[in-house]
Amino acid sequence: MTSNDFYFYVFLFSSIFFMLVFIIFFVFFIYNELGGAKVGRDSFLFFDYMLFGSGWKADVPSVSLLLVLLTGLAQDYVKNHSIESLYINFLGIFAAILLFVHGRFFSEVSYGNGKKIIFFRELLWGGGLKPRFVVLWLSRLSYVAFFVLHFYTNGY
Repeated sequence: MTSNDFYFYVFLFSSIFFMLVFIIFFVFFIYNELGGAKVGRDSFLFFDYMLFGSGWKADVPSVSLLLVLLTGLAQDYVKNHSIESLYINFLGIFAAILLFVHGRFFSEVSYGNGKKIIFFRELLWGGGLKPRFVVLWLSRLSYVAFFVLHFYTNGY
């Protein structure tokens, strides 16, 4: 086994571990917060909970999702050694981090206990020209740059 294979498997198993943590908190959210599965809405409501909720029950899945993305990025780099792909995918992760920072610290939206899905409205139509929306606008700009660079380099 080469050194690259060792790092690949370390990142793979750590990614699987953080995915399991995320899934456990997702299942607890569905049955404790929502009172059962709401097909088609539960994943969006969980994302709203992670984005706009507070406390450790929202923090742990948020951090585990970030760690899944980062270990997946490292895993892709170890396997392909593409620095260009590393930069482009890190831009997408950076956009997601900015969105979470906006949702947690600068947004006036709070989690509504599963009544409405508010994530899309905040991402697409929220904001204005106030200073507290700078992080949201940077997130949007990073998402656009990520999609343009990703499709430009992959030839789609």
